This record gives sequence, C-alpha cells and structure tokens, in this order.
Amino acid sequence: MAIQSSIKDVVEATYLDELFGFVMDITRDSSVEGSVNYLYSLFHHLDVYEVRNAISHPNRPFWDCYWYRVASIASDPVNEVLGLDGIKEALAAAESGKISDPPEEWVNKIIWQIPNNLPDIFDHGLTGLIGRSKELSELKKFISNRRVNTIALVAPGGAGKTALALDLLNSIVSSPKFTKYVDAVVYCSMKTEKLTSEGVISLDAAETIDELKVNILESINEIFDECYSDIESAIQAKEDLNVLLCVDNLETLLRDNHDAFEELNFSLPSNWKVLVTSRVAISNSTIMSLESLKEKSAVHLARTYISKRGGADLENEEYIKLTKSCFYNPLAIRLTLDLVLVGKDVPSSLNVANKEIAEFS
Repeated sequence: MAIQSSIKDVVEATYLDELFGFVMDITRDSSVEGSVNYLYSLFHHLDVYEVRNAISHPNRPFWDCYWYRVASIASDPVNEVLGLDGIKEALAAAESGKISDPPEEWVNKIIWQIPNNLPDIFDHGLTGLIGRSKELSELKKFISNRRVNTIALVAPGGAGKTALALDLLNSIVSSPKFTKYVDAVVYCSMKTEKLTSEGVISLDAAETIDELKVNILESINEIFDECYSDIESAIQAKEDLNVLLCVDNLETLLRDNHDAFEELNFSLPSNWKVLVTSRVAISNSTIMSLESLKEKSAVHLARTYISKRGGADLENEEYIKLTKSCFYNPLAIRLTLDLVLVGKDVPSSLNVANKEIAEFS
C-alpha cells in the first residue's frame, strides 16, 4: 500500500483502499488473487484516487489525462479475468458518446483472446481454485519455458488435477502476455466417469488413441473454423503455430496402450506443448505431483463451498476435523458437504465420501 503524505491524502484514498482490502481478503489463496493484486497496483500506479477525488469535488478540474488513466484500466484484460464485464460495456458506451448497450459481440468477444475450445463451465467454478497458487505459478513458468514440451499433472483421483489444468488454461487464454508463447489451446477430455454425491456418472469421452485423435481433429476444426479430414493434415497445417494441447485424464489411455500416446506425442511439431493430467506418471515429461491441500486452504475451500451452496456455516473446529478426515482431498470435501447439505450427519457423510473416493481412484 502506498504511503500517504498527509491525513487528507489518507482520507481521500481510504474508500478505495478499504474496498480493495475486502476483495484481497476474500480472494486470498485463490486463483484470482494475482489478478486482484495486479488491478490494485494499476489503481496506485495510475493514481486513480486523484481521479476519484476530482470527480467528487466539482471545483476541481478534470484533466484529459484522467480519462486516459481510467480508460487504460477499463480496457485492461484483467477485468475479463475477474468477470467484471460491465466495465467493458461502460467503456464502449463512453467511447461511442452515448449511454447505451454496445453490440453484443463487442461485449462477449475478447479480440485478443487466444483461440481455444475450453468448456464454458468448470466443475470448480462455484468456489474458484483454492490453495493452488504455488502450483499455478510453477505451471505458468513451464508454459513460458520453450525447453519444456510435455508437462504431466499427476495425483490420485479427486486431488484437483482437472481444476488446476482448466484454471491454468483459462488464465493463459485470457492473458495477452501469453500470446508470446501460445497461439491456440486445444482441450480434450478422456474423463469417462464423474464422481458425485449421487454416485458415479458415466461421461461420453475418448477412451482409445483413435478416439483421442478424432477429438483433437474436431477441436482444431472448431477452434480455427476449418474442415480438415484427418489429424495429420490438421497438424501439418498448424505446425508453425505454438499450440498447447491439453489431454485430461490420460490414464484412461495409459492403462491400455501407453506406447500409443508416446507415438502421438513424438509426431507433434516441436513447437507444440502438451499438458496432461493423469493418476499415473508418464515418461519423457516434466512431472508435477500434486500434494494434498494444506489445512488452511482445505478449510477455506470447505467454508467457501458450503457458503456458496447456501448451507449453514460450521464452527472452525468442525471444518478442521472434517477436512482432516477427508485427507484434505478437494473432491472428498465437496462430496462430504454435499451429503451434509441434504441432511446426513457428518460421520456417515465422511464414510461414504472416502469410500467412494477410494473406489474411484
């Protein structure tokens, strides 16, 4: 926080600083913490407090530079990352000289966004990614390192591999700085089952190497609005691009045909990167093994999840005991709380969740 030179400066900056203080407390240890801190630094570097004060006092002049400072923040992609779409709408209306809704495509389309086929809704969207800031930062370094070609997120079921991968990819496609390293993101899921509080749900996903190739081909056609008939043609056409290919739940393939994936990986252009999530390690890759959440992060996740689901808040000791009994596994925590929210007691909910997780893994 910037040091204020007088009591008057402190008073004039207080409201915005307090607002940012609340937001930073709420988002601490979450995937958007870095974005909030970045926005906070913009407010300070561009001295938006001075702009706010000029607007609040009619007798103060409103210099042209004030408009450009605010417009700089309003046009920054960090607003899209934080879901603050209304700011972009307001800027578009101001630039057009009228207060009216801008064309829908202006609001919904991020012109510079890296082409991708990421899902619109993430399973962890309710709480956001919690407790993985260190891993997220490390993965971004791997993506920026041209000497790293294949990255594997390895952990047991329910540890949050998919959540971390999707949060990483969403951050990449929404950050202009990554356009230096990534031209497109291709996401393919091999997750054939999903564990919920109501049991295991079957999903329609690729299971064989041929099905994965078809999935990659269809994704490339979708992202680039092309109609390649085979994966070889698609890859050859995009061989000069820096494509980041993510294959989620690769163990589905590794279990039956480990060599098939290696052959596919070796056939890709040298400037393509591959990110996989798997319950088992893969050879010839940079491996990141996900550890269990720390107790503090696990409690934060549980408290946030139950709040977002509209449940009654528990005592802190209850959260500590519950998350410890779940071995700080994110999926086990959510499943346990889902059962608690429908009226089951905590001990039986824990037994069911941990049993399901063990079988699922």
